[in-house]
Amino acid sequence: MLKVEVKFKVKTKNDVREIIQNNLELFHKLDLVGVKNISTAVDYLHIVNTYDQYNWIEDEAKRKETVASQLRITKKTVQNAINLMKQAIELKI
Repeated sequence: MLKVEVKFKVKTKNDVREIIQNNLELFHKLDLVGVKNISTAVDYLHIVNTYDQYNWIEDEAKRKETVASQLRITKKTVQNAINLMKQAIELKI
């Protein structure tokens, strides 16, 4: 059996301009699907993660209501987060 080990150095520190420049396509596609800022993206991720934690509630409407109550948001916001996070985007590699 041949064992191959690949090593590469990952740059751990970049300036903000470089990060944005290297990820323009990603930011553009996220904007197109409705992610307008990082704060909202993080909030929606938290909502969907909380929704997933209540997967033992089989009735979707009840689960959305429970999550909305738990996070003190509207059911519409829960639905928006779920819809947004289910969208797929294609990135060129």
